[in-house]
Amino acid sequence: MGVNTYIVFFKMPLDADVPEASQGPSHQSLCGRCVAALASVSRGPSVVQQSTPVLLELISAAHTGSVQFTMEDVVLACHGLQRIADQVQVSEETEETGRCFHHLIIPRLLSLALQAALQAADVPRPSPLLEESVLTAMVPVINSSCSRLQPKFAEETASKAVSLFLNGDVSFLPDNSFPSQIQLLKGDCWRQSQMVCLLMGCVCAVPRAVEVPHQDELLSALEELSLSSSHTLSYTSAAKCYAGLVNKRTPGEALDSLVQRTVKRVCSELDNPKSGVRSQAFTLMIWVAKALLLRYHPLSATLTDKLFSLLDDPDLGSEAADGFSLLMSDSSDVLNRALHADVRIMYRQRFFTDNSSKLVQGFHAATGTDTEKEQLTDAIISLVIVL
Repeated sequence: MGVNTYIVFFKMPLDADVPEASQGPSHQSLCGRCVAALASVSRGPSVVQQSTPVLLELISAAHTGSVQFTMEDVVLACHGLQRIADQVQVSEETEETGRCFHHLIIPRLLSLALQAALQAADVPRPSPLLEESVLTAMVPVINSSCSRLQPKFAEETASKAVSLFLNGDVSFLPDNSFPSQIQLLKGDCWRQSQMVCLLMGCVCAVPRAVEVPHQDELLSALEELSLSSSHTLSYTSAAKCYAGLVNKRTPGEALDSLVQRTVKRVCSELDNPKSGVRSQAFTLMIWVAKALLLRYHPLSATLTDKLFSLLDDPDLGSEAADGFSLLMSDSSDVLNRALHADVRIMYRQRFFTDNSSKLVQGFHAATGTDTEKEQLTDAIISLVIVL
């Protein structure tokens, strides 16, 4: 069966006269098979340029409600786009496919997500693109595009994304009817601030040789969002984006000063039991700790010691225990080798050697509740299980 046959078959619900696509398990199964088939035959620039607009059309139709595709359908379409980007072989054809993803697909995804974010809160049918599962499914599409397909295009995408999120510059987005003065990195509106997860893909997946512009201003805005937003996806994504940039930053006094300022602010919030952003501060701390640990930065020890001190915290003790698992495990959307993070060999073994004895001693010395010992046990298991 040729690619044109798959495209015609896949577009049938989009072109149908009835406004609603079939629902239920059979529909989900059929949609999944169609996406998988379309993605599998999408090899070579000419085919990619035919197939990817079909998947984008599904996402757009779900957003506008012209066809009642479900949130799950949109996630499947994103998975299809990611698969197409992942299976591109590095060759002379990479440039054409890279141009398609960077000049068509990523701007279109950002545009649709922004349209959804700017919807009125009381619309009868909110866009499925507001859902966390959809936004987080878009991130791997951007990650694969920026990490694998043409560094020169990735640099352009990073620059445009920074301009969008810092300055509200929407000039590169299709269907540009957006208002001026968009402030996506302010925590006032979760619908907009949660889009920071897409920024993370644009700036944290690029090769280390790519220069992300206005980094100081961007890092400052990300730190502020991560410590001011009460929306979990927003402040977590801001923390991860901040950490991804710190991990790749050139070593030297500028990096050390930046980290020291952040550590001071984070510890100030964590040490204040009345602070209303202790969870946010912990999230930023643990992701920055991971960013530094991966590259053997000496200031990672300061944050590790802080993590140890929080194991007996009545509010954050459980999160601190889970934090050891985060430090030792692979992250799929940021801070991994596929996304060009600075990951030194055997960092886990080094961390285990430096810190396992502290946990064991803490366990034997614990005089608190059973919960405290359980948290120490969880932390020890997190160190051992990945070795």
